[in-house]
Amino acid sequence: MATNECIVHSRKTLSKFHAAINQLRVEKLFSNDVYRELPKRCCSCNGKQGLKTIELEALREISKDIMLSAASTVKVRFSSNANRWFLTKTEEDNPDEEEMDVEDLTDTTDDDASQDSMSISDAEDRNNQHTLSNEEIIKEKFAKVLETFKVTTATDECIVHNPKYRSKFNHAVNLLRIKQFKNWTYHKLPKRCCSCNGKTGLTVIDLNVLGGICEEIESNPPIKSVSVKPFHVLTFPFESTTKIPERRTRIRRFIGKKGQNLTMLQDKYNVRIHIINRSSNKTLRKKISEVENKAVKRDMSKADELYLLITGKNKLMTDAIPIDEIKREITEKWEEASEIGFIEKEFTFDHTESNKRFQFLSLPFESEVSLETRNDIISRFIGKKGENLRDLENNYNIHIHIIKQGSSNEKYFRQLIEEQEKSEKQDPSNQDDLYVFITKKNKSVTDVIPINEVKEEISPRFEFNTSESGRYAIPF
Repeated sequence: MATNECIVHSRKTLSKFHAAINQLRVEKLFSNDVYRELPKRCCSCNGKQGLKTIELEALREISKDIMLSAASTVKVRFSSNANRWFLTKTEEDNPDEEEMDVEDLTDTTDDDASQDSMSISDAEDRNNQHTLSNEEIIKEKFAKVLETFKVTTATDECIVHNPKYRSKFNHAVNLLRIKQFKNWTYHKLPKRCCSCNGKTGLTVIDLNVLGGICEEIESNPPIKSVSVKPFHVLTFPFESTTKIPERRTRIRRFIGKKGQNLTMLQDKYNVRIHIINRSSNKTLRKKISEVENKAVKRDMSKADELYLLITGKNKLMTDAIPIDEIKREITEKWEEASEIGFIEKEFTFDHTESNKRFQFLSLPFESEVSLETRNDIISRFIGKKGENLRDLENNYNIHIHIIKQGSSNEKYFRQLIEEQEKSEKQDPSNQDDLYVFITKKNKSVTDVIPINEVKEEISPRFEFNTSESGRYAIPF
């Protein structure tokens, strides 16, 4: 199909031309380079003598012509890495092969003798090359590169950043990699050679000069300034009898709501306080291991100690961490977070009195009362949602706390009661009694509360509910 339009770029024949090329690709006779060159040969735009008809046989002939011409005039464009690879590859080849080609042009009588002598010399060269050290091999390769390298001199322009010399400088740096300097040396070399903004850099691209600068850089390696961040490790033990839920409760009290207790200390002393547990990262746990000189237990929630890591907020901070003051305050917080400390803080009636810290009542049950009956009596005594005791709380501005038998913190209340009874030289109360603690609603209020009147009102109410008539009586 002949046409006056270009078969490559005309809209009428464009799809047919590409279909013909795809059909040639199926035959797998030529390389991809040939198919990329084929449209240029077939184009007839701007008076070019291209192809006028789309025929497979004509396209095959053109493809063969392209392949033959490419074999003689191949143009390869190397990148910097490819250029280095090609250089090292040619250097590793046996240089005696060129001499053998020259000897082939001589008479046939001398050919056999020359081949024998060359084979002997090749074997000797290979043996010598194996015996050479790595430094000698590098010197030989670099000497061969110097023979072909052309020195370039710049006038008043930077050889590193000026487009006129940039490629030559990069090529020289790639050739210097034969000498196997360290990577950071090649990174520092352009900075040493730069002459921008009045710097005293380099004005000549010479391999010997550049190699000398690299050796000078490696003779003075950079000093890495590593700032060691000071840290301290504090450990706070749990009581051996405390269970895991009690330990977690204590840690929550120690941290405070939304971490307010630790945040206050961090802001005050400009430090960071890390609680190390099983969810902490490996770096923090490793620091604990270094101090303890042993591996930290994996399940740190079951450990007998709480680990705290204290570091400075700023890496560049040079001030010493006042660890003694921090430890004293943290220890106070830790003691307050214990069950005993929590009860002393929350249930102390009057902090000004050292002897009578707690105001409580020990209400006895009748003898041989079952646990079910006890619970029934306590429920009637309290009333629905505490309605039987609410009038007392409102009248006297107090809180009434019922310590039930078998609760998790009952043993701590009993311990504090025993201590207070001993200090007051009172008879110890019965372990089966019901304990009622009385606290102020507002601890900042200094008004005197008639505590004896409150106790006198609570006791008859409890006695009434323990009796038979109290079961069916109307609550107070």
